Amino acid sequence: MKPVDVILIAAVIAILVVAIRRFIGTATGTRDCCSGAKKKSNVKRFKATKIEDTNESHYPYQADFEIGGMSCEHSVVLQLP
Repeated sequence: MKPVDVILIAAVIAILVVAIRRFIGTATGTRDCCSGAKKKSNVKRFKATKIEDTNESHYPYQADFEIGGMSCEHSVVLQLP
């Protein structure tokens, strides 16, 4: 093998390692889907509550919220409690 071939193979392997790490981080939820930045682990979360009255007719109100500043739709889902 020529030295150029070894360098190219090493570069391809390095790119694959980075891509696989990014894919695993995004798939497991430890990294953001858009920027690749690690998620903050010290984020305040609301305590999960169980709703006793699940009959929708008892709640005649509806609200639609538009969230701005998100870079992709998946980030919006992750930010909502």
